[in-house]
Amino acid sequence: MMTWPDSDGPDMIVDDGGDATLLVHEGVKFERVYAKTGDLPDPEKFDNKEYKIIVKTIRDTILNEDP
Repeated sequence: MMTWPDSDGPDMIVDDGGDATLLVHEGVKFERVYAKTGDLPDPEKFDNKEYKIIVKTIRDTILNEDP
């Protein structure tokens, strides 16, 4: 649902809870850091349980997409 293999992504996200929007924004942020420095996000650096899941999802996505 949150991947767009043949495009740059959506122009708009309708997300009543904000989780998908947060995932997209944080994903872009962490992907830019990874592209620049090679550093992966570490979920254990964060206290919020839900945010840890978001960071882990982003980390797993970066690792799966890296050639």
